[in-house]
Amino acid sequence: CKRNPKNIIFMGDSAGGGLCTLVIQKLSLLRLHQLHPLGLVLYSPFVDLAMDTESWIECQWHDLIVHKGYVSRSGLIAAGNNEQNLRSPFFSAIYASQYKVDCHVAIFVSKHECLLDDAQTLMQKLQTNNAFEVKECRCQSHNYHMIGPERNTNTKKALNEARVELETSRHGKELVYHLASWMPHAYPIFASAFPEADGVLVEVLETV
Repeated sequence: CKRNPKNIIFMGDSAGGGLCTLVIQKLSLLRLHQLHPLGLVLYSPFVDLAMDTESWIECQWHDLIVHKGYVSRSGLIAAGNNEQNLRSPFFSAIYASQYKVDCHVAIFVSKHECLLDDAQTLMQKLQTNNAFEVKECRCQSHNYHMIGPERNTNTKKALNEARVELETSRHGKELVYHLASWMPHAYPIFASAFPEADGVLVEVLETV
């Protein structure tokens, strides 16, 4: 049956975030912007299999989840064991020429994780190629979102305000960039382990 793409949200963490980005770029390349979903939610998107940015070195002692040593091998396998494919736009979304999107985008990343540079570069390319309303949130550890009645009340109020704003400006697109501190790679998936992850999960669920 036929589905309205504007009733769909793509979500992915790590390599899944990279795959979501590649799908959008492929649709754009085929001039099928009308098939873009309502939004993209990306947790620490892995969009550069070449892994030659500084955060892979600087953050390796802080990031508890990924390390360049074994992730580089995984990236090579994903690229068909061909090093030339690591910088191919068919495998690494960051090397694509098409960054025009017709949807909202939310990127969640920690400034102490190895994929920080991937997320920042993706953010910059999206800003350059689209007329986004950009919202940046820099959050300190254990202060990311409050949990409990007060947090839920504040979140619902903010969501209601956002819905009213979207009703008055249906054609606007938002690019939301959440930068946490001292969190590991793809930290939003660790709900119940970190308060920061709980807050992100609750907010995403309520928004969806």
